[in-house]
Amino acid sequence: MADEWKAKQTLSTQEQTWMLLAARALQQDDKGLKLEVNGAEKTGAYAATIPGDALLQAPVTLTNTGLEPVSAAITTVAAPALPPAAGGEGFEISKTYYSLTGEEANITEVIQNERYVVVLEVTEADDWPAQLLVTDLLPAGFEIDNPSLVDSAALANFDWIGQTETAHLEFRSDRFVAAINRGEGENGTITLAYVVRAVTPGTYDLPAASVEDMYRPQLSARTAAGAMTVSTAP
Repeated sequence: MADEWKAKQTLSTQEQTWMLLAARALQQDDKGLKLEVNGAEKTGAYAATIPGDALLQAPVTLTNTGLEPVSAAITTVAAPALPPAAGGEGFEISKTYYSLTGEEANITEVIQNERYVVVLEVTEADDWPAQLLVTDLLPAGFEIDNPSLVDSAALANFDWIGQTETAHLEFRSDRFVAAINRGEGENGTITLAYVVRAVTPGTYDLPAASVEDMYRPQLSARTAAGAMTVSTAP
């Protein structure tokens, strides 16, 4: 199982869940482990969450004092030093902002209470059956406006959008999420749209939108990340 895991760069959510359940079950066999943690005796499995700065100041030394070999698993979590560039495999995804009058908008600098239509377009290289998940994280200064507005007559300038039918939609406080079922032979452009409002003045990161194949996690794509500023109205 460990060899199979190491051979894969990405795991589906289902595979991750089964791996977690397997790891929890294997912990029952760890009661007989004998370790030393920084010189202190420890019986059974050892686990700890340590901030990076604390680990640099006080490294942890683990010693196996038993007769059986011991495996160590280390997980690191950190924010990237630079925003990730656009890219991916198997998909292409774009994100475009428009004013309510239908003109393409640059949102690097916006005014509080202004509204924009976010249009996401996804193209897929393959045409096999797939369950796709499209996620667009909101910058902290934005919130999703009336979810039904895109389908209303109020946005007559966006008749060209032709939104894709979805299996599930979520308009959360911090993101837009759409689940899409694709049948065999379907790989036309996926188009999704929603309305956001600039609410809180400040300078924020502008997260990337992403698409992934739920059961082929190696196939995914994302837009470029950036930055934006929300200013108060003059």
